[in-house]
Amino acid sequence: MYQDVYVSDVDFETGEVTVGCSSSACEGCHASLFCNSKAQTFQVKNPDGLEIKKGDYVRIFLPPGKTIFSSVLLFALPLALFPVFYLIMPSSNEILRAVVGLCGSALGFLIAYLYFRKKKESLMPIIESKQKNPLEA
Repeated sequence: MYQDVYVSDVDFETGEVTVGCSSSACEGCHASLFCNSKAQTFQVKNPDGLEIKKGDYVRIFLPPGKTIFSSVLLFALPLALFPVFYLIMPSSNEILRAVVGLCGSALGFLIAYLYFRKKKESLMPIIESKQKNPLEA
């Protein structure tokens, strides 16, 4: 999966690049009032060592398999652990069972957090190419 983004910051020591979408990309969007991705930035790798600077427009590649796996791990694992913990609780008190189920969901989020922290480098999108800025055209 490819996405075109703007470079927000470049760390020349680590080679990591911070990217995000342009605020002009939100113009004309009917959901802009409720959007929380306007200021969203994330880190990408620049394995080819492309000469990029802040404000450049680049195309990044997000491997579909890793993206789908990350989404499943982040959302489905906590969701799946809630009923498991809820059902294994040997109590007839529903409130206590619900609290234990929520603890199971929290455990799922903790597992996802630790996994993403350990595998951060391998899950990062990579910069494919430098693109012509559509705002300059």
